[in-house]
Amino acid sequence: MLRFLKHPFFWLHIIVIGLLLYFFGKYLTHPNAYIFNQWGDGVKNYFTPAWYVEYDSGNYFSGMLYPFGEHVVYTDNQPAISWIINFIDDNIYPISKYTIGIINSAMLLSLWLCAILLFKILIHYKLPKWYAVFAAIIITFMNPQLERIAGHYALSYCFYIPLLWWLSIQLHRHNYPILRIAALILLIIFFGFIHLYYLLISVLFFFLYACIRFIKNKKSYREFISNLIITLLPVIIIFIFLSATDPVKDRPSTPYGFYAYRASFQSVFLPRGGWVTQMVYRNIKISTASFEGYAYIGFAGVCVAFASLFIYVKRSIKNKSIKTKVIDTPDNLSEYVVASVIALLFSMALPFTLGLDFLLDIIPFIKQFRSPGRFAWIFYFVFLVYTVIFLFQATKKLYVHRKIVSFVIAIFFAVIAVIECKNIITNKSNLIKQNANRNPFDIGSTYWTSVLLDKGYAFDNFQAVLFVPFFLNGSEKLYIDRSGYDSGKAMEIAYHTGLPLINSMSSRTSISRTLEVAQIVGHGTIKDKPIKQKLSEKNILLITTEKNITSSEKYLLNQSTFIGQQANIKFYSMPVTALQNTQHYVIDHFMEKRDSFFHSSNPDYYAEDSLQIFYTNDFDDLQSPEAFIGTGSLYIEGGKKEIAEIPVNISDTIWVEISFWAKTYIETTAYPYLQVCLLDENGKIIKKTGADPKLSADIVHDWVKGAESFDIPPMCKKLVIEIKDAKMINIDNVLLRHTAYDVFYGVESDGSFLFNNYPIGK
Repeated sequence: MLRFLKHPFFWLHIIVIGLLLYFFGKYLTHPNAYIFNQWGDGVKNYFTPAWYVEYDSGNYFSGMLYPFGEHVVYTDNQPAISWIINFIDDNIYPISKYTIGIINSAMLLSLWLCAILLFKILIHYKLPKWYAVFAAIIITFMNPQLERIAGHYALSYCFYIPLLWWLSIQLHRHNYPILRIAALILLIIFFGFIHLYYLLISVLFFFLYACIRFIKNKKSYREFISNLIITLLPVIIIFIFLSATDPVKDRPSTPYGFYAYRASFQSVFLPRGGWVTQMVYRNIKISTASFEGYAYIGFAGVCVAFASLFIYVKRSIKNKSIKTKVIDTPDNLSEYVVASVIALLFSMALPFTLGLDFLLDIIPFIKQFRSPGRFAWIFYFVFLVYTVIFLFQATKKLYVHRKIVSFVIAIFFAVIAVIECKNIITNKSNLIKQNANRNPFDIGSTYWTSVLLDKGYAFDNFQAVLFVPFFLNGSEKLYIDRSGYDSGKAMEIAYHTGLPLINSMSSRTSISRTLEVAQIVGHGTIKDKPIKQKLSEKNILLITTEKNITSSEKYLLNQSTFIGQQANIKFYSMPVTALQNTQHYVIDHFMEKRDSFFHSSNPDYYAEDSLQIFYTNDFDDLQSPEAFIGTGSLYIEGGKKEIAEIPVNISDTIWVEISFWAKTYIETTAYPYLQVCLLDENGKIIKKTGADPKLSADIVHDWVKGAESFDIPPMCKKLVIEIKDAKMINIDNVLLRHTAYDVFYGVESDGSFLFNNYPIGK
């Protein structure tokens, strides 16, 4: 009757669930009570599904980037899961209040499914069941996707790659029946709508496997074509869907990260911490491993990797053939291993880092792999299964002649694996405990909304929520985030009021929409703000910590009515008229004070007094495709260029501001950086600073102003202004000014001039 107690598969369930309860107990038993991360992407990736399920439907997400909203696929709200919860909530039973709990449960239980699938794979490759139980648990709880449970929740479903592998094995065993192929394609599409990287992982996995199998057996046409269909059809279906449902046509074409977010030797073969890693970094000049490429295969995996390489090279030389076996790999394991090694090389951005980066221009689709390091996960799972089989075969052979040595080696690797596994899962558990918080998207909470209700305000008195200090990320152009750790509070307030956020934190956001939304907190003198025509007449709920706010944001607060305060958040009612430009104030001030201002004729400017440093360049003597104002701008296809050398002669430290305007190009990942080098009398660099438009909300059409203030000490005798190396550079109106006074220059008439590098009346 209790025969199942002797079955290893039963104890696999017991041990995995026991470990989950031990390390994540309260989060597993009360999944709806907590979020695993209350900061940045962590809280945003809870907010987006919670908002969607409560307020949206279909493919449209209205919770951020008001008044435009966003396509669900680009919000990290796990659309496939959100769609299911939304459907059940609208048509079967109200479950929207459990959205957070469903996501938390799915993440934690994915570890359980991962262990089950790995156990099945190991059994398929003829390993003893108890041995397979131990190996499956170790591989599961060391897996690199466990890192994602602290923020990138959609990427934490670690059972996905073992599931693809297991289903691929079953397809091979059953000679690729059409129904199984169709089911696998539907599964890939489903996960592709959880996160597009699952789609890309399946593409690489099945394409590489198909090619390796076909090279090995050129007669297997049915198998090759079946795998190609599995590879391509989900991609075609998902991208047809996106093309048909996504109205945005100017998403970033070259997202940043292909070379930065890649795997490396150190991210795969070294642990993330510990004395060994510290010693390597201390004694060998190598860069720190990227988090995106983390896929540490453990001490056993490292040993087996080097042992396999040694054996392979030795036997290849001896046999004078590259078709050499390292071990007797059962069934088709060798094809999966070779495919995973190629996937690892791709995750390291090879061969593109070997001087073949021009291939990215020939095959631009590859550039969409923003974080190739994630493909190292394929190698992790496949190679560790291979590692387990390698060690089993090695110790089994050794056992025949040296039983004690075989036993000691097995115990040694097992103990090391347990220690490494315990350290990894303990660190992750502790990290979650540090960052976890109560569920802020618990329906019925009145902590924030009571401030409005107690003062007689209704939620529908407002059209949206604007949080300052501002945050707006995702376009690959603007990286504005001065919110500190308070962006999550803005999302919580938006959720409980049902008012969408003007702020946004998404991926591959429309560039034009991003620029328009950013203008809301741009300088008041910018007269062309198209966003004003897209807003309703209702007031905006302006919320702020009043920390780290800009002068433009301060102006908006001054134009608003104070409502109340809860904790460190102040609530204001902001009329849309606060967005009207203030050029007339600047013009009136200039006309009133012009005759009393200090006037320099060379260089030509007006200010309350003489400026110790003033330099401007409008580049009107140059030809360019498009200028900001005037007739010319500095346009170069790429590279870097020195713009000016400015002598300095000061007796005391002064503050200056460097600013310029940069053209927005969808083809590039960032704006050019204007660098200023401070040199002493010997030409030695004292320090470097500079301005970057990516941090700015000062936007005129598709030109963005970069500005940075810095101090100049008396020891500085020269400033060198130069554009750092970049592609497609088009800049205009460089200004370096002493910030003691406002400066008026480029005066064409009383109502047409430049004011601190803002065009007035132009």
